[in-house]
Amino acid sequence: MERRHAAILAADVVGYSRLMGEDETGTLARLTRLRKERIEPLIAAHSGRVFKLMGDGILVEFASVVDAVGCAVAWQTGAADADLCFRIGINSGDVIAEDSDVYGNCVNIAARLEALADPGGICLSSKVQDEVRGKLDLVLQDMGTQAVKNIAKPLQAYGVILDGSAPLAAPGPAVPQSGKPAIAVLPFNNLSGDAVQDGFVDGMSEDIITALSRSHSFDVTSRNLTFAYKGRSPDIREVAKALSVGYVLEGSVRRSGSRARITVQLIDALSGNHVWADRYDRSVDDEFAVQDEIAQRISSILTERIWQDVVRDIGQKRRQDYNAFDYAYRGMELLHRVDPVLMLEAIACEEAALALDPDLHLGHAVLGFCYLWNGYWCDRDGEWLEQAHHHALRVAEIAPEEAQTYRLLSRTYGAMGRWEESWDCVQRALRIDPNDGDIIGNRGVYHLFHGEPADAIEWIDKVLEIHADTPHTADIMRYWKATALFTATEYASAVDLLRGISGLDFIKAQMLAACYARLGQSDQAQARAAEVLRAHPSFRLADVRFWKTFRKESDSQTLLGALRDAGLPD
Repeated sequence: MERRHAAILAADVVGYSRLMGEDETGTLARLTRLRKERIEPLIAAHSGRVFKLMGDGILVEFASVVDAVGCAVAWQTGAADADLCFRIGINSGDVIAEDSDVYGNCVNIAARLEALADPGGICLSSKVQDEVRGKLDLVLQDMGTQAVKNIAKPLQAYGVILDGSAPLAAPGPAVPQSGKPAIAVLPFNNLSGDAVQDGFVDGMSEDIITALSRSHSFDVTSRNLTFAYKGRSPDIREVAKALSVGYVLEGSVRRSGSRARITVQLIDALSGNHVWADRYDRSVDDEFAVQDEIAQRISSILTERIWQDVVRDIGQKRRQDYNAFDYAYRGMELLHRVDPVLMLEAIACEEAALALDPDLHLGHAVLGFCYLWNGYWCDRDGEWLEQAHHHALRVAEIAPEEAQTYRLLSRTYGAMGRWEESWDCVQRALRIDPNDGDIIGNRGVYHLFHGEPADAIEWIDKVLEIHADTPHTADIMRYWKATALFTATEYASAVDLLRGISGLDFIKAQMLAACYARLGQSDQAQARAAEVLRAHPSFRLADVRFWKTFRKESDSQTLLGALRDAGLPD
């Protein structure tokens, strides 16, 4: 690998996905022809080198910033095409070259600047603006500081005014500085061919906006802004730029008699890639009930889909560049692995988040669940549980209207044996958000610990139907269902279910050890017990509070005895 200084030009076609959808063959042919006949000769004339082609995207390296900007201006004027319009971003700095490719933060920033440019426009970093000042006859517009995805510090951006007179369009509103993922829900399309159905279709969009807005995990664009796009087919990246969001949800409704088909898709607005899509077929005898159900289901699924996507992006940052939400989401991802070592790392992440923002709802909520889970397997004196309940009460102060607040409270009250308060919180959470998978599953967990495995399985199965394609939620629900099957003495069924879980190795190994011990398969039981001890060498049954959470002494003793029979030490 070689380090060197370079100017990087990033360009892509405006509305490429739409153009490909309308005429795939023709669009691809026009783009290929334009590259070969106009763009590549222009790049060569300015001593540039194309180092990556990505569908509609082009990345070009120049030794000179002046050459890069001169090429961009010629590109957007002399090489313009009536059918294909480009955005261009340019940055300069150190890059890493390996073989024919180029990497580094300089390249990432050029791509982010390209997304800020107007169609047919050019956006420069402050470094590039400094280097070309006085060397090229350009009129520049200060676009202010722009917070962009995966770049820790806001960028100072400048637009090139290509005709020398008319200013560029004013930049859109600044990206929210909260650090939360930002999402816009576009008005759903009415595919029924009946304008009378517009009310139902608009109501679907509005209810989704309302459901998402209840969560403290998102910044949600208001209805007044998104409904400006009603009846249009905008380029998603244009929408994202105008509304300063990272995700866009769009969908459609088709009515036929008393039936409706509702389709939705979540799009990463920067890349244009689909993060998630689904379809719902429903009877619409009660339109309001259908709107409520679908809106809350979508909100529940998006919560997991978006935080998984966000965590992948956070992984590209340096830890010293994390903001409070970065730490909180990183800790959430570690929490979901339910591993004793990683749980301590998750706690450290949430404590770092709260050091930056002491009132961060997500930080307190995740920390509460971290302490709760740690309390299940290493809390002889109840200190972890006390901490979990402390953070649950803090969450209730910050977000008393959110269903997730009462989910955490119900779990801590249950672990403390305060069953009436636990049940009140289960019910309150369901009244707030009766179609959220986490909230439905929470009732199942309550029934599990309360000694009602059949009821637990009934509620958990509802979650597995909603979250069949969301792996983290599906896996943890399979674990809880397997635990309910164990308490119902259906050990073989529990084993079959546990084998289908792709993660959760530590708690899965515990439950498998108990099941195999009850099935008389001692070799398998001891092997799973050994896995538990490898993950947590100081594990002792006397320290574990998990079975103490069961209201029925018989459930506690059955599980404790099975784990002892599997070879786990007292």
